[in-house]
Amino acid sequence: MQGMDAHARLFIALTPPPDVRKQLAAARDVIHLRVSGKPVADSNLHLTLAFLGQTPRTRLEELTQLIDRSGFMPLDLQLNQYGCFTKAQVVWLGLPARHIALDGLAQRLGHGLRTAGFNFEDRPFSPHVTLLRKATCPPERLPQPVIWHANQLSLYESVSTPDGVEYRVLHRVLAGFGR
Repeated sequence: MQGMDAHARLFIALTPPPDVRKQLAAARDVIHLRVSGKPVADSNLHLTLAFLGQTPRTRLEELTQLIDRSGFMPLDLQLNQYGCFTKAQVVWLGLPARHIALDGLAQRLGHGLRTAGFNFEDRPFSPHVTLLRKATCPPERLPQPVIWHANQLSLYESVSTPDGVEYRVLHRVLAGFGR
């Protein structure tokens, strides 16, 4: 692996299609008018299902197979609840209530990762799209929800660049087309 790190900082997430990405960016811009913070780049908007962190690149093939076998099916999501993680200084947009199918997908992925011996953040699932970093908290709802027909599950690599963090898709699965 000459010229390439032996490890990659990885996460598994739902990838919004272009029309939803535009709606998420608009929701981000609306809240950014009310609170300070650094906006997340449009291209980095996603909904994380599992964060693995530093993972050996030698396990990428095994990880992509696990994602392919996740049983991912399309999900209809309505995001209209702003929230924040105060300690992390992150403002996010999420669902107003639990979503059984989304929770089930996150649980299946977590179980598969655990069974295969992958290290990952094993904490309660809190589905959200990060909109702002280094931000203050807005306790409000978005007047018009972002409607997302989620049909793409991706394995991302988080890469630090001189211009900031960039998320690169390493593998993707379209709903209903896993192996």
